[in-house]
Amino acid sequence: MLRVGAFRFAPPWWAWILYAAVLALLLNLGVWQLQRAHAKEAMLVAQAVAAKADPRDLVAHFWSGGDGNDLHNESVSITGRYLTDRVLLQDSQVYRGQAGYHVWTPMQTRAGLIMVNRGWIAAGATRAQLPSVETPVEWQRVRGQWRGLPQPGFRLGEVACDADELRKNWPQVVQYPRRETLKCLLGAPVRDGILLLADDQPHGYARDWSAEVMPPAKHYGYAFQWFALALALTGIFVVVNSHRENAAS
Repeated sequence: MLRVGAFRFAPPWWAWILYAAVLALLLNLGVWQLQRAHAKEAMLVAQAVAAKADPRDLVAHFWSGGDGNDLHNESVSITGRYLTDRVLLQDSQVYRGQAGYHVWTPMQTRAGLIMVNRGWIAAGATRAQLPSVETPVEWQRVRGQWRGLPQPGFRLGEVACDADELRKNWPQVVQYPRRETLKCLLGAPVRDGILLLADDQPHGYARDWSAEVMPPAKHYGYAFQWFALALALTGIFVVVNSHRENAAS
């Protein structure tokens, strides 16, 4: 119990436990957002540096025994030919407030199939009306940023891949396919990762890859909110558990 002037501060034991638990949660959430802000800042710096660097030859990298994990966010280039009859549409992609798809097109290279995300295209008037995708048949040399296959925040599971049935209709609408699913759909192994086609490259659609990353400023804002809630919680805890003592006592 603590006395300050005419006030007595004496929370019950269970109030201390509840307050400490909630306070720890709020502070941890605030620290977590700060850590994410710092990580995003580092990532954006790395992306800016990679964008100015000469692209690495991805096919040569794979031929030398490397994999895609050590090239995350790096600028790369590949030479090959798009499989014009094997276009995938990644569903539920929003660009400037409009629903649509990301156009994934496999490219046949000397290192096997490599997925290329050619950008965003608007959805049709109905779910049954898929957008028309134009794909060049000539050999291409394209440049972009290398990323791992996108992952959902929460995966409910995937429908089993029935290759004979699925290959009847193209383009195919997908959500967040794994490498194994892509292999089933395309009938051949696929390199682990995806190339995000650079903005200045031809035969692409709407592209603004930086917009997909939450800016550090938002994380700092969320951190401020969590710390402000922790401060407000402390104020409420003190006020609720402070009582004016009777002058007679």
